[in-house]
Amino acid sequence: MKKILCFIAAIWFPSVSIWGIDYRLVPNPYNPAKNGFLQISKKDGSNLNAGRYSLRVHDYNLKLVYQDTFDLTAAGTIRYPGITQNGSKLAPGLYFLQIVSSDSAAQTTSSDFTKLLVQ
Repeated sequence: MKKILCFIAAIWFPSVSIWGIDYRLVPNPYNPAKNGFLQISKKDGSNLNAGRYSLRVHDYNLKLVYQDTFDLTAAGTIRYPGITQNGSKLAPGLYFLQIVSSDSAAQTTSSDFTKLLVQ
């Protein structure tokens, strides 16, 4: 029952974060074999500010399956290829993306989890 509720929540609120700041994931639901890169931007679709972003991808059991750091020298989006740390494509299921940012404009650090449904 818990998995069904999480699945329904991911479909109804695909770009809503669990805590705090919201990020937009496009496309969501996501298929790494068909969609190429997952684009991560601000919730309103605008570019992220320049800065360093750490992306951590956790599976349904919150096991870390991927992590990387992205340095945006100018405003832009994070492009995640939909892979695990060993290079294989994400299996279908619900994932939680943790985005830790050091925003050069605001000089602040924030951390947030956002849901991703992989088909």
